[in-house]
Amino acid sequence: LPSSPSSSLYSILRVLIKVQKYSAYTFTSFVGIHLTSVVVVPLVPLVSADIKQEVFEMARAVYMSIPQFENIVILGSSIIHVASGVAIRIIRSILRHNREREKVQHRKSHVTTELITDDTRDDIGLGGITNLLGLGYTKSLVSQYLGMSPLSVAGYCLIPLISWHYAKFRYVPLSIDGDSSLVNLNYISYYLNISPQGTLGQFVNFWALASLLWVGTYHMVNGLMKLNHKFSKNWKRAGWTIVNSTAILGYVALVSYKRQSVETSGFIGRTFVKYLQSLYL
Repeated sequence: LPSSPSSSLYSILRVLIKVQKYSAYTFTSFVGIHLTSVVVVPLVPLVSADIKQEVFEMARAVYMSIPQFENIVILGSSIIHVASGVAIRIIRSILRHNREREKVQHRKSHVTTELITDDTRDDIGLGGITNLLGLGYTKSLVSQYLGMSPLSVAGYCLIPLISWHYAKFRYVPLSIDGDSSLVNLNYISYYLNISPQGTLGQFVNFWALASLLWVGTYHMVNGLMKLNHKFSKNWKRAGWTIVNSTAILGYVALVSYKRQSVETSGFIGRTFVKYLQSLYL
């Protein structure tokens, strides 16, 4: 007998979930290296500036010198992850619609104030204040008003944030000089202190990076926990600890970068200013 459309969709869904899972692991490997070199090591007080720069250079060498690493691990895995996520959402919407059509008495959605005991539901995210107090979960606001899980919303928010980051730190230098080999830890200070839009531009640049850190960490932690079936309240609390600790470290690192003085004269200084004032962006 031929398989039903629903069974075919379930088969495709299982494949897409595996694709999304392993593309997430692939991209996370790059993020771990990158965060270590630009956030963790630069905050270690006993490490000299030269060694911090060397660590950054070594980390960059991993994903800049290995053939096709950037295209496959960074760009490829992120594009595949987003595409598979969108496809999964579409297929699940179709399957949900089919179930609702076949079942006349479909269960009503939870009232916004109702406490939820099922910790595997996507619409609770990592849990809110009620979970921290041990009272259970409530449906997240983004699920109530947008009809999407916090994990999905964070993923979609990452698209413009990562695109902005890539444009500022990779695309513009590449467009002007043909590569981004001059971009180093000092360039972060220039990025945070120099903008053609003045104070407003500096504000946007700072909070674009800060938001990228928090939203990105939330999406990765929540996503990895879901992929590995870690749903308990203790795991969710641990997730929040990792997300907020990383965000705090990132914020401290950004403040540290911003407080560093920048020199606009000299070859490097003029090049960095040219990047930041480029008409390409």
